[in-house]
Parts: sequence; structure tokens; C-alpha cells
Amino acid sequence: MIGYLANNVIPARAGELVRAYVLGKKENISKSMVFATVVVERLTDLLVILLLLALVIWIFPFPSWLISGGLLLGIIGGVAFICLAALNIFGERLIALGKSTFDFLPATFVNRIESVAMNLISGAAILRRAKNLLSFLACTIVIWFIETLFVWSLAHSFNLPLSLHGALFVMLIIGIGSMVPSSPGNVGTFEFFASSALALMMITGSPALCFVLVLHTLTFLGSTLIGGICLYISGLRIITSIDAVKLDDVHARS
Repeated sequence: MIGYLANNVIPARAGELVRAYVLGKKENISKSMVFATVVVERLTDLLVILLLLALVIWIFPFPSWLISGGLLLGIIGGVAFICLAALNIFGERLIALGKSTFDFLPATFVNRIESVAMNLISGAAILRRAKNLLSFLACTIVIWFIETLFVWSLAHSFNLPLSLHGALFVMLIIGIGSMVPSSPGNVGTFEFFASSALALMMITGSPALCFVLVLHTLTFLGSTLIGGICLYISGLRIITSIDAVKLDDVHARS
């Protein structure tokens, strides 16, 4: 939640770096390893979004171009999952091969890349444990279900003819849009993707725009409030964490 708070006040989704730094510091874990788990988490989250999107636009009546695009996204998601699985199985061999191939480069640079790659493999280790993977997917499904109900209920308070699967579609499009580095709090980006999703279901006009603005405001204030409480409890300062992330980056470059 501190990471979400940071995303709300600084651009380009830099809150992911703050989250890795804070978690690494509080739990005494390598920050690069924590960041690797963040990368794997985002890749897996994207995979779930793409697969759900492909399912939604395949089952329900949407334009043919959108159905084709959804199938393509589903294929991309499947390929991403295969790549993650391959990383777990052949990761160390690929690192050894890459190290021998680029041995003409400075040793410090090669060692740094090797360290990052090994941390990425460690971050993807959840795929090796079926229990952890199933737990992760179950939590993801529950979270998406709760968020879909929230969007559906809010839409009906505006008397918008949004079905439950339509609410899921809106959330999926917003989820894809939120992965693009943008302004703090995804201001503008959130509205564009949400309005575009509603327009595909022929829901337009001032009620739709008001719904999108209220939805964004509630999610923004909710994550900011909870993130602020967590930040206060942790005893940390977000500015200090951001400066520390920048300092770590300078050390890594040097």
C-alpha cells in the first residue's frame, strides 16, 4: 500500500521501486531480489488480465476486431507464462551460456547482469511451488471479483446499464492502461481507458464520464488513505524512501 501511495504522488509508476526498497529494508532482504518478485508479479498479473480479457470478449458480443485482439492478447499471455516457466527450468543454464558468450565485456558489468538475472530467477521461484502458485491465483481471482462487484455497484448507482461481465471488462481495460508509466495516480490515463471501455459497450455521455471520475476518485483516495496509514505505522517517510531508491540507483550505475 505504501507503493500504491507512492504511485499516487510520483510519476512513471516509480512506487514499484519504493515498494521494493521499503520491503527489502524492513524484512532485511536483497532489494534487487524484492524488485525481481515485483517484476514477476506484474508479468503474472498481466498474464491473468490478458487471459480474462480474452475470455470475456470471446464469450460476450463485442466487435470482431476486439475479439481477434483478445485472442491475440491471450496468446501473448500464454507465451509469457511459458517464458516464465522456461526461466525456472533453464534459467541457470541460460545465464551460464550468456556469461561465456559475453566474457569479453568488463567483469563488473557481467557480474552485475548475472546478479540481476539470478535474482529474477529467484523471484520467479513461485512457479516451482504448486501450492504457492495456486494460492496466488486464488487471491487474484478473489480480488478481481471484489473489484468487479464494486465497479458494477457504482455503475448502477449512476443508472448505467453495465452488466457484471461489462464491469469486469472495464476493470481489465483499466488494468492494462495502469501498467503504462504515466502521470501520478494515472490521472488522465485512467479516464481515457475507462471511457474507451464504456464506449465499446455503447455507454457514453455525461453520466458515464461522472461515473469514471467518481470511480477514479474513490480508488485514488482509498489507496492514498490506506497507504498513508501504513506509512505512518511503518515509521518511514516516503520522501526518504524515494531518495534512498535514487541513491541505490546511483550506486548501481557506478
